[in-house]
Amino acid sequence: MNIAVFSDIHGNYAAFQICVNYALQQDIHTFFFLGDYVAEFPYPQRTMEMIYDMKDKYDCYFIRGNKEDYWLDCRYNPDCIWKDGNHTVGAMKYTFANQTERDFAFYKTLPICREVVFEGANPILLCHGSTERNNQKMLPEDEETKRIMEECTCKYILCGHTHGQMTLEHAGKVLWNPGAVGVPKQSGGKTQFMILHQRGMEWKPEFISLEYEKDRILQELQECGLEQNAPYWTQITRHLLQTGEVTHGSSLSYAMQMDMEENGSSIWYQVPDKYWIKTIIDRMAGKEITLGQSGAHVYELDGNRVLKVAFRDEVQEEQIWASYEKEALFLECASGDFLPKVYANIHTEQEIFLIMEKYQPLKREHLDIDRLQQIMDTLVKIHILEVPAFLPKEERKPTVFDEEVTAECVKGWQSVLAEHPDAFDAKPLSVIAENINTWNQMYFDAKVCFNHGDFHFENILCDACRNMVVVDWQNCGIGNRAGDISFLLSRLSADGYAFEQGKIIEMYCESALKAGLVISPIEIRRQMCLANLNVSFRFWHQYLHGSSEERVRGIYEKMVADAMLLDIKEK
Repeated sequence: MNIAVFSDIHGNYAAFQICVNYALQQDIHTFFFLGDYVAEFPYPQRTMEMIYDMKDKYDCYFIRGNKEDYWLDCRYNPDCIWKDGNHTVGAMKYTFANQTERDFAFYKTLPICREVVFEGANPILLCHGSTERNNQKMLPEDEETKRIMEECTCKYILCGHTHGQMTLEHAGKVLWNPGAVGVPKQSGGKTQFMILHQRGMEWKPEFISLEYEKDRILQELQECGLEQNAPYWTQITRHLLQTGEVTHGSSLSYAMQMDMEENGSSIWYQVPDKYWIKTIIDRMAGKEITLGQSGAHVYELDGNRVLKVAFRDEVQEEQIWASYEKEALFLECASGDFLPKVYANIHTEQEIFLIMEKYQPLKREHLDIDRLQQIMDTLVKIHILEVPAFLPKEERKPTVFDEEVTAECVKGWQSVLAEHPDAFDAKPLSVIAENINTWNQMYFDAKVCFNHGDFHFENILCDACRNMVVVDWQNCGIGNRAGDISFLLSRLSADGYAFEQGKIIEMYCESALKAGLVISPIEIRRQMCLANLNVSFRFWHQYLHGSSEERVRGIYEKMVADAMLLDIKEK
Protein backbone atom coordinates (compact mmCIF):
# COMPACT_ATOMS: atom_id res chain seq x y z
CA MET A 1 0.00 0.00 0.00
CA ASN A 2 1.19 3.52 -0.81
CA ILE A 3 -0.11 6.78 0.69
CA ALA A 4 0.48 10.37 -0.48
CA VAL A 5 0.89 12.85 2.36
CA PHE A 6 0.10 16.54 1.73
CA SER A 7 0.56 19.37 4.20
CA ASP A 8 0.42 23.17 4.17
CA ILE A 9 -1.13 23.66 0.73
CA HIS A 10 -1.95 27.27 1.70
CA GLY A 11 -4.11 27.73 -1.41
CA ASN A 12 -1.33 27.10 -3.93
CA TYR A 13 -3.58 25.17 -6.27
CA ALA A 14 -0.96 25.03 -9.04
CA ALA A 15 1.56 23.21 -6.83
CA PHE A 16 -1.21 21.07 -5.34
CA GLN A 17 -2.32 19.92 -8.79
CA ILE A 18 1.23 18.89 -9.71
CA CYS A 19 1.55 16.84 -6.53
CA VAL A 20 -1.83 15.16 -7.00
CA ASN A 21 -1.04 14.33 -10.62
CA TYR A 22 2.27 12.78 -9.60
CA ALA A 23 0.61 10.64 -6.93
CA LEU A 24 -2.13 9.45 -9.28
CA GLN A 25 0.49 8.51 -11.85
CA GLN A 26 1.99 6.23 -9.16
CA ASP A 27 -1.45 4.61 -8.83
CA ILE A 28 -1.93 6.09 -5.36
CA HIS A 29 -5.53 6.50 -4.21
CA THR A 30 -5.10 7.04 -0.47
CA PHE A 31 -4.26 10.51 0.81
CA PHE A 32 -3.39 12.11 4.14
CA PHE A 33 -4.03 15.86 4.47
CA LEU A 34 -2.27 17.47 7.43
CA GLY A 35 -4.05 20.85 7.42
CA ASP A 36 -3.54 24.49 6.38
CA TYR A 37 -5.49 24.11 3.16
CA VAL A 38 -5.80 27.79 2.15
CA ALA A 39 -3.94 30.91 3.20
CA GLU A 40 -1.98 33.50 1.21
CA PHE A 41 -2.56 32.43 -2.39
CA PRO A 42 -5.02 33.69 -5.00
CA TYR A 43 -8.47 32.21 -5.46
CA PRO A 44 -8.67 29.82 -2.48
CA GLN A 45 -11.86 28.22 -3.82
CA ARG A 46 -9.83 26.52 -6.53
CA THR A 47 -7.93 24.60 -3.85
CA MET A 48 -11.04 23.81 -1.85
CA GLU A 49 -12.88 22.48 -4.90
CA MET A 50 -9.93 20.18 -5.61
CA ILE A 51 -10.03 18.93 -2.02
CA TYR A 52 -13.76 18.26 -2.14
CA ASP A 53 -13.36 16.45 -5.45
CA MET A 54 -10.62 14.22 -4.00
CA LYS A 55 -12.71 13.62 -0.86
CA ASP A 56 -15.49 12.25 -3.07
CA LYS A 57 -13.27 10.12 -5.29
CA TYR A 58 -10.54 8.71 -3.05
CA ASP A 59 -9.77 7.47 0.44
CA CYS A 60 -8.83 10.72 2.20
CA TYR A 61 -7.97 11.51 5.83
CA PHE A 62 -8.03 15.15 7.00
CA ILE A 63 -6.56 17.05 9.94
CA ARG A 64 -7.34 20.61 11.03
CA GLY A 65 -4.36 22.97 10.87
CA ASN A 66 -3.87 26.25 12.68
CA LYS A 67 -5.03 28.18 9.59
CA GLU A 68 -8.41 26.51 9.82
CA ASP A 69 -8.65 27.72 13.41
CA TYR A 70 -8.15 31.31 12.18
CA TRP A 71 -11.03 30.96 9.73
CA LEU A 72 -13.35 29.37 12.29
CA ASP A 73 -12.45 32.02 14.85
CA CYS A 74 -13.27 34.84 12.43
CA ARG A 75 -16.49 33.18 11.31
CA TYR A 76 -17.97 32.26 14.69
CA ASN A 77 -16.27 34.47 17.27
CA PRO A 78 -17.52 38.09 17.35
CA ASP A 79 -14.46 39.01 19.41
CA CYS A 80 -11.94 37.64 16.90
CA ILE A 81 -8.84 39.74 17.53
CA TRP A 82 -7.21 39.72 14.10
CA LYS A 83 -10.12 40.68 11.82
CA ASP A 84 -9.50 44.41 12.38
CA GLY A 85 -5.73 44.17 11.92
CA ASN A 86 -3.66 46.18 9.45
CA HIS A 87 -1.67 45.15 6.36
CA THR A 88 -0.10 42.38 8.45
CA VAL A 89 -3.27 40.30 8.09
CA GLY A 90 -4.31 41.50 4.64
CA ALA A 91 -3.80 38.03 3.15
CA MET A 92 -5.86 36.47 5.95
CA LYS A 93 -8.71 38.90 5.32
CA TYR A 94 -8.61 38.11 1.61
CA THR A 95 -8.62 34.35 2.20
CA PHE A 96 -11.44 34.52 4.74
CA ALA A 97 -13.57 36.66 2.41
CA ASN A 98 -13.14 34.09 -0.37
CA GLN A 99 -14.37 31.07 1.57
CA THR A 100 -17.88 29.66 1.86
CA GLU A 101 -20.16 28.23 4.50
CA ARG A 102 -19.34 24.83 3.09
CA ASP A 103 -15.67 25.42 3.90
CA PHE A 104 -16.35 26.49 7.49
CA ALA A 105 -18.63 23.50 8.04
CA PHE A 106 -15.91 21.20 6.67
CA TYR A 107 -13.25 22.66 9.00
CA LYS A 108 -15.50 22.16 12.04
CA THR A 109 -15.55 18.40 11.41
CA LEU A 110 -11.77 18.06 11.45
CA PRO A 111 -9.76 16.89 14.49
CA ILE A 112 -6.30 18.29 15.27
CA CYS A 113 -4.98 14.76 15.67
CA ARG A 114 -6.11 11.31 14.58
CA GLU A 115 -4.80 7.77 14.48
CA VAL A 116 -5.15 5.85 11.22
CA VAL A 117 -4.93 2.06 11.14
CA PHE A 118 -4.59 -0.12 8.06
CA GLU A 119 -4.83 -3.87 8.26
CA GLY A 120 -1.45 -5.55 8.51
CA ALA A 121 0.51 -2.34 9.31
CA ASN A 122 1.51 -0.27 12.31
CA PRO A 123 -0.89 2.63 12.98
CA ILE A 124 0.08 6.16 12.00
CA LEU A 125 -0.70 9.28 14.05
CA LEU A 126 -1.59 12.36 12.00
CA CYS A 127 -1.33 15.93 13.28
CA HIS A 128 -0.58 19.36 11.90
CA GLY A 129 1.56 20.94 14.61
CA SER A 130 1.81 18.41 17.40
CA THR A 131 -0.49 15.86 18.97
CA GLU A 132 -1.41 18.51 21.57
CA ARG A 133 -1.65 21.81 19.67
CA ASN A 134 -1.98 22.44 15.96
CA ASN A 135 0.21 25.55 16.17
CA GLN A 136 3.10 23.84 17.97
CA LYS A 137 6.31 23.14 16.06
CA MET A 138 7.87 19.68 16.22
CA LEU A 139 11.61 20.27 15.85
CA PRO A 140 14.66 17.98 16.14
CA GLU A 141 16.39 19.67 19.09
CA ASP A 142 13.22 20.58 20.94
CA GLU A 143 12.67 18.90 24.33
CA GLU A 144 8.89 19.22 24.04
CA THR A 145 9.02 17.34 20.75
CA LYS A 146 10.97 14.55 22.39
CA ARG A 147 8.50 14.39 25.29
CA ILE A 148 5.54 14.16 22.92
CA MET A 149 7.22 11.38 20.96
CA GLU A 150 7.98 9.47 24.17
CA GLU A 151 4.35 9.68 25.28
CA CYS A 152 2.90 8.79 21.88
CA THR A 153 1.51 5.26 21.61
CA CYS A 154 2.06 5.09 17.82
CA LYS A 155 5.43 4.23 16.36
CA TYR A 156 4.88 6.50 13.34
CA ILE A 157 3.92 10.17 13.60
CA LEU A 158 3.21 12.60 10.76
CA CYS A 159 3.21 16.38 11.26
CA GLY A 160 3.37 19.54 9.16
CA HIS A 161 3.38 23.23 10.10
CA THR A 162 7.13 23.92 9.81
CA HIS A 163 7.16 23.70 5.98
CA GLY A 164 10.34 21.63 5.88
CA GLN A 165 10.86 17.95 5.15
CA MET A 166 12.20 16.08 8.16
CA THR A 167 12.83 12.68 9.69
CA LEU A 168 13.31 12.42 13.45
CA GLU A 169 13.81 9.17 15.39
CA HIS A 170 13.53 9.18 19.16
CA ALA A 171 12.46 6.74 21.87
CA GLY A 172 11.67 4.07 19.31
CA LYS A 173 9.34 6.40 17.42
CA VAL A 174 9.68 7.94 13.97
CA LEU A 175 8.44 11.47 13.17
CA TRP A 176 8.11 12.59 9.55
CA ASN A 177 7.28 15.96 8.10
CA PRO A 178 6.39 15.83 4.37
CA GLY A 179 7.31 19.48 3.81
CA ALA A 180 4.86 21.97 2.34
CA VAL A 181 2.95 21.79 -0.91
CA GLY A 182 2.30 25.54 -1.00
CA VAL A 183 5.33 27.41 0.34
CA PRO A 184 8.08 24.99 1.37
CA LYS A 185 11.25 26.43 2.83
CA GLN A 186 14.77 25.65 1.63
CA SER A 187 13.35 23.80 -1.34
CA GLY A 188 14.79 25.84 -4.19
CA GLY A 189 11.25 26.83 -5.10
CA LYS A 190 10.05 23.25 -5.59
CA THR A 191 6.78 21.92 -4.17
CA GLN A 192 7.05 19.10 -1.63
CA PHE A 193 5.09 16.17 -0.30
CA MET A 194 5.76 12.59 0.79
CA ILE A 195 4.78 9.08 -0.18
CA LEU A 196 4.58 6.39 2.49
CA HIS A 197 5.30 2.86 1.27
CA GLN A 198 4.04 -0.07 3.32
CA ARG A 199 6.64 -2.76 3.92
CA GLY A 200 4.89 -5.43 5.96
CA MET A 201 4.06 -3.88 9.33
CA GLU A 202 6.41 -0.95 8.73
CA TRP A 203 6.28 2.26 6.70
CA LYS A 204 9.08 3.72 4.59
CA PRO A 205 9.10 7.38 3.48
CA GLU A 206 9.84 8.78 0.03
CA PHE A 207 10.27 12.56 0.08
CA ILE A 208 9.16 14.18 -3.17
CA SER A 209 10.22 17.59 -4.53
CA LEU A 210 8.81 18.73 -7.87
CA GLU A 211 9.36 21.64 -10.20
CA TYR A 212 6.22 23.42 -11.37
CA GLU A 213 5.20 26.49 -13.36
CA LYS A 214 4.90 29.48 -11.03
CA ASP A 215 4.39 32.32 -13.51
CA ARG A 216 0.64 31.98 -13.44
CA ILE A 217 0.49 32.10 -9.64
CA LEU A 218 2.89 35.06 -9.50
CA GLN A 219 0.72 36.96 -11.96
CA GLU A 220 -2.48 36.14 -10.10
CA LEU A 221 -1.03 37.47 -6.83
CA GLN A 222 -1.22 40.88 -8.45
CA GLU A 223 -4.45 40.39 -10.40
CA CYS A 224 -6.49 39.30 -7.38
CA GLY A 225 -5.47 42.31 -5.28
CA LEU A 226 -3.25 40.53 -2.76
CA GLU A 227 -0.15 42.54 -3.64
CA GLN A 228 -1.92 45.80 -2.84
CA ASN A 229 -3.95 44.65 0.18
CA ALA A 230 -1.23 42.47 1.72
CA PRO A 231 1.95 43.94 0.19
CA TYR A 232 4.50 42.69 2.69
CA TRP A 233 3.10 39.20 3.25
CA THR A 234 2.66 38.75 -0.50
CA GLN A 235 6.21 39.85 -1.23
CA ILE A 236 7.40 37.16 1.18
CA THR A 237 5.18 34.68 -0.66
CA ARG A 238 6.72 35.65 -4.00
CA HIS A 239 10.24 35.43 -2.62
CA LEU A 240 9.58 32.08 -0.96
CA LEU A 241 8.03 30.65 -4.12
CA GLN A 242 11.06 31.55 -6.18
CA THR A 243 13.86 30.82 -3.71
CA GLY A 244 12.54 28.66 -0.89
CA GLU A 245 14.15 31.12 1.53
CA VAL A 246 12.81 33.54 4.16
CA THR A 247 9.55 32.27 5.61
CA HIS A 248 6.45 34.20 6.63
CA GLY A 249 6.81 33.19 10.27
CA SER A 250 10.44 34.23 10.57
CA SER A 251 9.69 37.52 8.82
CA LEU A 252 6.81 38.26 11.18
CA SER A 253 9.11 37.56 14.14
CA TYR A 254 11.76 39.85 12.64
CA ALA A 255 9.29 42.73 12.19
CA MET A 256 7.81 42.23 15.67
CA GLN A 257 11.26 42.25 17.24
CA MET A 258 12.00 45.67 15.75
CA ASP A 259 8.60 46.89 16.93
CA MET A 260 9.27 45.63 20.48
CA GLU A 261 12.75 47.14 20.60
CA GLU A 262 11.41 50.58 19.71
CA ASN A 263 8.01 50.53 21.42
CA GLY A 264 8.29 47.96 24.21
CA SER A 265 5.63 45.60 22.83
CA SER A 266 4.21 44.31 19.56
CA ILE A 267 0.82 42.91 18.52
CA TRP A 268 1.20 40.32 15.77
CA TYR A 269 -1.82 41.40 13.71
CA GLN A 270 -1.00 45.12 13.92
CA VAL A 271 2.73 45.37 13.22
CA PRO A 272 3.31 48.91 11.88
CA ASP A 273 4.18 49.28 8.18
CA LYS A 274 7.56 50.78 9.08
CA TYR A 275 8.87 47.48 10.47
CA TRP A 276 7.46 45.41 7.62
CA ILE A 277 9.18 47.67 5.10
CA LYS A 278 12.48 47.35 6.93
CA THR A 279 11.98 43.57 7.06
CA ILE A 280 11.53 43.43 3.29
CA ILE A 281 14.64 45.58 2.78
CA ASP A 282 16.81 43.64 5.23
CA ARG A 283 15.72 40.12 4.28
CA MET A 284 14.69 40.18 0.62
CA ALA A 285 15.87 43.29 -1.21
CA GLY A 286 18.86 43.13 -3.54
CA LYS A 287 21.43 45.84 -4.07
CA GLU A 288 20.43 49.45 -3.61
CA ILE A 289 20.11 51.38 -6.84
CA THR A 290 21.35 54.95 -6.65
CA LEU A 291 19.69 57.00 -9.36
CA GLY A 292 19.48 60.78 -9.09
CA GLN A 293 19.40 62.72 -5.82
CA SER A 294 15.77 62.36 -4.76
CA GLY A 295 16.68 60.76 -1.44
CA ALA A 296 14.35 57.78 -1.72
CA HIS A 297 15.80 54.29 -1.33
CA VAL A 298 15.48 52.16 -4.46
CA TYR A 299 16.35 48.45 -4.39
CA GLU A 300 16.34 45.57 -6.81
CA LEU A 301 13.69 43.03 -5.84
CA ASP A 302 13.45 39.46 -7.12
CA GLY A 303 15.27 40.25 -10.36
CA ASN A 304 12.50 41.91 -12.36
CA ARG A 305 11.11 44.42 -9.88
CA VAL A 306 12.25 47.44 -7.92
CA LEU A 307 11.32 48.56 -4.43
CA LYS A 308 11.15 52.30 -3.76
CA VAL A 309 10.72 53.43 -0.16
CA ALA A 310 10.92 56.64 1.82
CA PHE A 311 10.63 57.20 5.55
CA ARG A 312 9.41 60.54 6.83
CA ASP A 313 11.75 60.54 9.82
CA GLU A 314 14.72 60.26 7.42
CA VAL A 315 13.65 63.23 5.25
CA GLN A 316 15.06 66.57 6.30
CA GLU A 317 12.69 68.84 4.39
CA GLU A 318 8.91 68.70 4.42
CA GLN A 319 8.82 69.73 0.76
CA ILE A 320 10.79 66.62 -0.23
CA TRP A 321 8.46 64.37 1.75
CA ALA A 322 5.48 66.04 0.06
CA SER A 323 7.01 65.19 -3.32
CA TYR A 324 7.17 61.48 -2.37
CA GLU A 325 3.53 61.59 -1.33
CA LYS A 326 2.64 63.28 -4.59
CA GLU A 327 4.29 60.54 -6.65
CA ALA A 328 2.48 57.80 -4.72
CA LEU A 329 -0.86 59.56 -5.15
CA PHE A 330 -0.25 60.10 -8.86
CA LEU A 331 0.69 56.46 -9.52
CA GLU A 332 -2.40 55.40 -7.59
CA CYS A 333 -4.84 57.33 -9.77
CA ALA A 334 -3.15 57.74 -13.18
CA SER A 335 -3.23 55.41 -16.17
CA GLY A 336 -1.23 55.31 -19.38
CA ASP A 337 1.00 52.96 -21.36
CA PHE A 338 4.01 55.12 -20.49
CA LEU A 339 3.61 54.63 -16.72
CA PRO A 340 5.54 52.02 -14.75
CA LYS A 341 3.58 48.94 -13.74
CA VAL A 342 2.91 49.26 -10.02
CA TYR A 343 2.33 46.10 -7.98
CA ALA A 344 2.02 47.67 -4.54
CA ASN A 345 1.52 51.29 -3.53
CA ILE A 346 1.34 51.93 0.20
CA HIS A 347 1.56 55.48 1.49
CA THR A 348 0.96 56.45 5.10
CA GLU A 349 1.82 59.57 7.06
CA GLN A 350 5.21 58.04 7.82
CA GLU A 351 6.13 55.68 4.95
CA ILE A 352 6.03 55.36 1.18
CA PHE A 353 6.30 51.81 -0.20
CA LEU A 354 6.21 51.17 -3.95
CA ILE A 355 6.90 47.92 -5.79
CA MET A 356 7.21 48.45 -9.53
CA GLU A 357 8.33 46.64 -12.64
CA LYS A 358 12.02 46.98 -13.39
CA TYR A 359 12.85 48.62 -16.72
CA GLN A 360 16.00 49.22 -18.70
CA PRO A 361 17.61 52.63 -19.25
CA LEU A 362 17.71 54.08 -22.74
CA LYS A 363 21.15 53.94 -24.25
CA ARG A 364 22.48 57.28 -25.41
CA GLU A 365 23.97 55.76 -28.52
CA HIS A 366 20.44 54.75 -29.53
CA LEU A 367 19.11 58.31 -29.25
CA ASP A 368 18.40 58.90 -32.94
CA ILE A 369 15.67 60.87 -34.69
CA ASP A 370 13.15 58.04 -34.30
CA ARG A 371 13.79 57.78 -30.57
CA LEU A 372 13.41 61.54 -30.19
CA GLN A 373 10.08 61.39 -31.98
CA GLN A 374 9.02 58.60 -29.63
CA ILE A 375 10.05 60.75 -26.67
CA MET A 376 7.97 63.65 -27.99
CA ASP A 377 4.99 61.31 -28.54
CA THR A 378 5.32 60.20 -24.93
CA LEU A 379 5.58 63.74 -23.64
CA VAL A 380 2.37 64.73 -25.43
CA LYS A 381 0.63 61.76 -23.74
CA ILE A 382 1.77 63.16 -20.40
CA HIS A 383 0.58 66.66 -21.22
CA ILE A 384 -2.92 65.54 -22.18
CA LEU A 385 -3.46 63.61 -18.95
CA GLU A 386 -6.31 64.84 -16.82
CA VAL A 387 -4.92 66.87 -13.94
CA PRO A 388 -5.25 64.72 -10.78
CA ALA A 389 -7.69 66.02 -8.19
CA PHE A 390 -5.04 66.08 -5.44
CA LEU A 391 -2.98 68.75 -7.23
CA PRO A 392 -3.85 72.25 -6.02
CA LYS A 393 -5.66 74.37 -8.61
CA GLU A 394 -3.75 77.56 -7.90
CA GLU A 395 -3.93 80.62 -10.09
CA ARG A 396 -0.75 80.79 -12.14
CA LYS A 397 1.24 83.97 -12.01
CA PRO A 398 4.50 85.06 -13.63
CA THR A 399 7.67 83.89 -11.88
CA VAL A 400 9.15 86.60 -9.68
CA PHE A 401 12.76 86.72 -8.46
CA ASP A 402 13.06 88.93 -5.37
CA GLU A 403 16.24 90.88 -4.73
CA GLU A 404 17.67 88.34 -2.29
CA VAL A 405 17.16 85.38 -4.65
CA THR A 406 18.45 87.35 -7.62
CA ALA A 407 21.62 88.29 -5.75
CA GLU A 408 22.07 84.69 -4.64
CA CYS A 409 21.78 83.46 -8.24
CA VAL A 410 24.26 86.02 -9.56
CA LYS A 411 26.73 85.19 -6.79
CA GLY A 412 26.30 81.46 -7.41
CA TRP A 413 26.92 81.77 -11.13
CA GLN A 414 29.90 84.05 -10.59
CA SER A 415 31.48 81.46 -8.30
CA VAL A 416 30.94 78.72 -10.92
CA LEU A 417 32.47 80.83 -13.71
CA ALA A 418 35.38 81.81 -11.45
CA GLU A 419 36.42 78.13 -11.36
CA HIS A 420 37.38 78.57 -15.02
CA PRO A 421 39.42 81.81 -15.19
CA ASP A 422 39.24 83.79 -18.44
CA ALA A 423 36.93 81.19 -20.01
CA PHE A 424 33.61 83.04 -19.64
CA ASP A 425 32.21 86.56 -19.84
CA ALA A 426 30.22 87.20 -16.66
CA LYS A 427 28.70 90.49 -17.86
CA PRO A 428 25.45 88.92 -19.17
CA LEU A 429 24.61 87.92 -15.57
CA SER A 430 23.87 91.54 -14.69
CA VAL A 431 21.65 91.91 -17.77
CA ILE A 432 19.70 88.79 -16.79
CA ALA A 433 19.39 89.93 -13.17
CA GLU A 434 18.11 93.32 -14.27
CA ASN A 435 15.54 92.06 -16.81
CA ILE A 436 14.39 88.57 -15.78
CA ASN A 437 11.27 89.77 -13.96
CA THR A 438 10.33 92.00 -16.92
CA TRP A 439 10.64 89.08 -19.35
CA ASN A 440 8.56 86.83 -17.07
CA GLN A 441 5.83 89.46 -16.91
CA MET A 442 5.87 90.10 -20.66
CA TYR A 443 5.90 86.50 -21.93
CA PHE A 444 3.92 84.76 -19.21
CA ASP A 445 1.35 82.34 -20.65
CA ALA A 446 -1.52 81.29 -18.36
CA LYS A 447 -2.39 78.23 -20.47
CA VAL A 448 -1.39 75.13 -18.52
CA CYS A 449 -1.47 71.34 -18.67
CA PHE A 450 -0.24 68.44 -16.58
CA ASN A 451 3.58 68.34 -16.42
CA HIS A 452 6.06 65.66 -15.40
CA GLY A 453 8.31 68.28 -13.82
CA ASP A 454 11.56 66.32 -14.08
CA PHE A 455 11.48 65.10 -17.67
CA HIS A 456 15.01 64.10 -18.64
CA PHE A 457 16.83 61.19 -20.22
CA GLU A 458 17.52 59.24 -17.01
CA ASN A 459 13.82 59.21 -16.17
CA ILE A 460 12.84 57.72 -19.53
CA LEU A 461 13.25 53.94 -19.50
CA CYS A 462 12.07 51.19 -21.82
CA ASP A 463 10.41 47.81 -21.43
CA ALA A 464 11.31 44.55 -23.15
CA CYS A 465 9.40 45.67 -26.26
CA ARG A 466 11.28 49.00 -26.40
CA ASN A 467 8.20 50.93 -25.31
CA MET A 468 9.01 54.01 -23.28
CA VAL A 469 8.22 54.16 -19.58
CA VAL A 470 8.55 57.39 -17.61
CA VAL A 471 9.48 57.20 -13.92
CA ASP A 472 10.10 59.53 -10.95
CA TRP A 473 6.90 61.57 -10.70
CA GLN A 474 7.77 63.47 -7.51
CA ASN A 475 7.75 66.82 -9.28
CA CYS A 476 4.59 66.37 -11.33
CA GLY A 477 2.29 69.36 -11.37
CA ILE A 478 0.51 71.96 -13.47
CA GLY A 479 2.45 74.22 -15.80
CA ASN A 480 3.23 75.26 -19.34
CA ARG A 481 4.08 72.40 -21.69
CA ALA A 482 7.27 74.18 -22.69
CA GLY A 483 8.70 73.57 -19.23
CA ASP A 484 9.12 69.83 -19.76
CA ILE A 485 10.49 70.31 -23.28
CA SER A 486 12.95 72.93 -22.15
CA PHE A 487 14.20 70.87 -19.23
CA LEU A 488 14.74 67.80 -21.41
CA LEU A 489 16.71 69.78 -24.01
CA SER A 490 18.77 71.60 -21.39
CA ARG A 491 19.81 68.28 -19.85
CA LEU A 492 20.66 66.80 -23.24
CA SER A 493 22.70 69.89 -24.08
CA ALA A 494 24.53 69.75 -20.75
CA ASP A 495 25.41 66.12 -21.46
CA GLY A 496 26.94 67.05 -24.80
CA TYR A 497 24.19 65.73 -27.06
CA ALA A 498 24.01 67.65 -30.35
CA PHE A 499 20.53 68.34 -31.68
CA GLU A 500 18.57 70.95 -33.61
CA GLN A 501 16.19 72.54 -31.15
CA GLY A 502 13.79 73.75 -33.80
CA LYS A 503 13.44 70.25 -35.22
CA ILE A 504 12.58 68.78 -31.81
CA ILE A 505 9.99 71.46 -31.20
CA GLU A 506 8.44 70.64 -34.57
CA MET A 507 8.39 66.97 -33.56
CA TYR A 508 6.47 67.87 -30.43
CA CYS A 509 3.97 69.94 -32.41
CA GLU A 510 3.50 67.04 -34.86
CA SER A 511 2.88 64.66 -31.96
CA ALA A 512 0.40 67.12 -30.46
CA LEU A 513 -1.43 67.40 -33.79
CA LYS A 514 -1.81 63.61 -33.89
CA ALA A 515 -3.44 63.90 -30.47
CA GLY A 516 -5.82 66.60 -31.74
CA LEU A 517 -3.95 69.63 -30.42
CA VAL A 518 -2.77 72.60 -32.47
CA ILE A 519 0.38 74.01 -30.89
CA SER A 520 2.47 76.88 -32.25
CA PRO A 521 6.22 76.18 -32.50
CA ILE A 522 6.88 79.92 -32.08
CA GLU A 523 5.02 80.04 -28.80
CA ILE A 524 6.80 76.92 -27.55
CA ARG A 525 10.18 78.44 -28.40
CA ARG A 526 9.33 81.60 -26.48
CA GLN A 527 8.06 79.68 -23.47
CA MET A 528 11.08 77.37 -23.63
CA CYS A 529 13.45 80.30 -23.57
CA LEU A 530 11.67 81.68 -20.56
CA ALA A 531 11.44 78.35 -18.73
CA ASN A 532 15.06 77.46 -19.43
CA LEU A 533 16.23 80.89 -18.33
CA ASN A 534 14.29 80.66 -15.07
CA VAL A 535 15.54 77.16 -14.27
CA SER A 536 19.13 77.74 -15.32
CA PHE A 537 19.49 81.08 -13.57
CA ARG A 538 17.82 79.84 -10.38
CA PHE A 539 19.19 76.33 -9.98
CA TRP A 540 21.97 75.21 -12.31
CA HIS A 541 24.77 77.04 -10.51
CA GLN A 542 24.07 74.80 -7.50
CA TYR A 543 25.04 71.68 -9.48
CA LEU A 544 27.96 72.90 -11.61
CA HIS A 545 30.68 73.41 -9.00
CA GLY A 546 33.58 71.16 -9.92
CA SER A 547 32.21 70.50 -13.41
CA SER A 548 34.31 70.61 -16.56
CA GLU A 549 34.55 73.80 -18.58
CA GLU A 550 32.68 72.09 -21.41
CA ARG A 551 29.73 71.19 -19.20
CA VAL A 552 29.55 74.68 -17.68
CA ARG A 553 29.75 76.23 -21.14
CA GLY A 554 26.83 74.16 -22.40
CA ILE A 555 24.53 75.37 -19.60
CA TYR A 556 25.78 78.95 -19.31
CA GLU A 557 25.87 79.83 -22.98
CA LYS A 558 22.40 78.33 -23.51
CA MET A 559 21.07 80.46 -20.64
CA VAL A 560 22.67 83.60 -22.09
CA ALA A 561 21.38 82.79 -25.58
CA ASP A 562 17.83 82.42 -24.25
CA ALA A 563 18.13 85.75 -22.45
CA MET A 564 19.34 87.45 -25.65
CA LEU A 565 16.41 86.02 -27.64
CA LEU A 566 13.92 87.31 -25.09
CA ASP A 567 15.70 90.67 -24.99
CA ILE A 568 15.52 90.94 -28.79
CA LYS A 569 11.78 90.09 -28.78
CA GLU A 570 11.20 92.79 -26.15
CA LYS A 571 12.92 95.42 -28.26
